[in-house]
Amino acid sequence: GLLLLRIKDEIAMTLSAYQTLYEGSIAFGMRKALQAEQGGSELEEKIKQLEERRKKLQARLQQETTKTELLERRLLEKRTVEEKRMQSEKEFLSFQAKHLETFLKSLKP
Repeated sequence: GLLLLRIKDEIAMTLSAYQTLYEGSIAFGMRKALQAEQGGSELEEKIKQLEERRKKLQARLQQETTKTELLERRLLEKRTVEEKRMQSEKEFLSFQAKHLETFLKSLKP
């Protein structure tokens, strides 16, 4: 009977060890699940922040593109006006040169 008593105590201790191990693993699993859930919400928050930043950057890009197009149009208009002015000045100087040549020829006998 003493051997059976020892076996019974061994089995009880083994079951107790398994019970403790099971409870510890359940607690560990719960902690990991909570950490994963918190990490997921952190990632979702990070995704939202990055999407907001992307929208702001896209809006800024649109503004800068519009500004660039406007400046290019203004530059083109200025260049066109300057070219017209230079062309009319060239025509005037050419006309004046012809008249001066004619005048000088008329002065020579």
